[in-house]
Amino acid sequence: MVPGADLFRPFGDVVVADGSSGEMDTAFVDRFYLVAEVLSDGDLEKDIPAKCRHYACHPLNLYLLLIEQKQARVEVGARAAGWEPVVLDRPGAVLELPEWGFQVPLATLYRGTSLDVSIQS
Repeated sequence: MVPGADLFRPFGDVVVADGSSGEMDTAFVDRFYLVAEVLSDGDLEKDIPAKCRHYACHPLNLYLLLIEQKQARVEVGARAAGWEPVVLDRPGAVLELPEWGFQVPLATLYRGTSLDVSIQS
């Protein structure tokens, strides 16, 4: 649950959650550490900012990713940076999640997709 938002149940397109909590058989989890929303035409602009505010309030969540489908672009918010978004939109830009020692170039995230050719440079 997100504190102060009892009716909001976290449900991103990708969620990194604690599998030991026994919640992995459901669509919603209470303990999560990263949420990624893959943005589509169906997403209403007003829904995404509201979701982001709720995800940022969750006490265990460390990261929020907004991943574009029509262009190679990812917006990254991190608790350690006060949720100030960082936009990655160059193939050589690197998505870094330092709490986990994870780094990956933006081009790698889009490899094998329709945007793969457009980001090769």
